[in-house]
Amino acid sequence: GRRTITTANAYQKMVKPGNGGLSCWNSFIRVYKNDLSAPLYSSLIVGQWDTLTQQGGGNTELFGIFKTEGGVVGVGRQQADGSGVPLGNDIPVTQVPSWGQSTPAGEAAILVFYPAGNLVNPLDNPGVTTGVADALSKSAFVYPNPTTGMVSISGVWAAQSITLMDHTGRLLGSCNWSETGNGLRVTLPEVVEGAYLLSVKSASGEHRFPFIIK
Repeated sequence: GRRTITTANAYQKMVKPGNGGLSCWNSFIRVYKNDLSAPLYSSLIVGQWDTLTQQGGGNTELFGIFKTEGGVVGVGRQQADGSGVPLGNDIPVTQVPSWGQSTPAGEAAILVFYPAGNLVNPLDNPGVTTGVADALSKSAFVYPNPTTGMVSISGVWAAQSITLMDHTGRLLGSCNWSETGNGLRVTLPEVVEGAYLLSVKSASGEHRFPFIIK
């Protein structure tokens, strides 16, 4: 892009026209909402250019991106001229691992990881499985399932605590609940769509109920 839109949480942002800064050609990394209505994250991956002369940018290519559990990974290259001299200015980097370099030596590979709190989704962590023991009788169940933010647990009373976990068993937050004639009515914390576990602790022990938020 030339005047790429970047989000407030971007690692490398585009200058705003109202501030008088000039843009440059750039590669960028972006993650949208599920319905593509708006970007959740958008950041540049380009040499830090001069906003008055526009020199120093337009020197990167991006070949692929991968959404992780808590951010997004981008892979590309730093371009060089015919004699092997890196083009433009260096891209801004922090927390470079021991096997990486902060400045290119000629044409070089680019590997970036941009973490963002609003991209956290436990379902984007592949290859993890968990088992859930059915500690209660078959008469205890969660409904509606899938749900949108509130569930009932039939056949369970006198809860001491109720917490929400992701499918790996990681704690995400506590839940408010009330007792009904059939069991418990549980208000869930605000989380993204996906598969979760409700952990209900009572005098008889801990019971976990798998369900889906849509």
